[in-house]
Amino acid sequence: MRTINHKLAILTALVALLSACGDNPTLDMAGMFSPQGPTIKTRFDHSMAYNDKVDEIHLDMQQDDYVVYTCADSHINKAHRNLAYFINQYEAETSPKIAIHLGDLIDAQYNFPEADSVLQLGGRSIEDTLFITPGNHDIYFYQWDIYRSYYKTSVYWFDTNNGSKKLDLFICLDSADGELGNKQVNWLKDLLAEKVDDGYIFAKTKSALFTKRKVQQNFKSSKLLSRKFAAFFLCLNSIRTSFKRHSKK
Repeated sequence: MRTINHKLAILTALVALLSACGDNPTLDMAGMFSPQGPTIKTRFDHSMAYNDKVDEIHLDMQQDDYVVYTCADSHINKAHRNLAYFINQYEAETSPKIAIHLGDLIDAQYNFPEADSVLQLGGRSIEDTLFITPGNHDIYFYQWDIYRSYYKTSVYWFDTNNGSKKLDLFICLDSADGELGNKQVNWLKDLLAEKVDDGYIFAKTKSALFTKRKVQQNFKSSKLLSRKFAAFFLCLNSIRTSFKRHSKK
């Protein structure tokens, strides 16, 4: 009887906790156990379908040297001043430049309009030089369709040149729920084989390419990151640098 009562008390407490969190837009309790939205396979398919309809991105930097601004975890609407500061600093830069956001643009659902009002991608000159990578906060709460209504794709590449020769290749990878998935891995392998002579190669992703511990994602996918990356990383010897941000340690 004591055991039954103990289990009942735990179950009651758990139900109360989930009920209390249900109306809190900053908590995704279900997302701790399973991704709340399309899998990486579906997000990859959506991204490729969009990429096939638009032109490739080739940025003419006018010279060999340029500045790359990176930021991550702006978590709108908790810390909107940080993102505004980043954008203002980027716009004030007088050298040729590009900017990369490494994910968790927003903190919770309903915050994309506010985040995009800070970025103002539709009205600023940085529209074609600011690139977004999704984080777990950006796709949880079933927000993938909202994310791509703003930023269109989560898996893509662009390159830079000085007007006469190629300089660098930047690859955006979607690791928002802790894994790349087979389709994205194969796409990456093919892209690297095709672009191996295209100057320096940079990968940008929310989660680390290497990890010795479980990433802070849902319990199911957190086990997959290091295993999948280890399986294919030998093909990435042409990648010079990886931009990433997720671990808070």
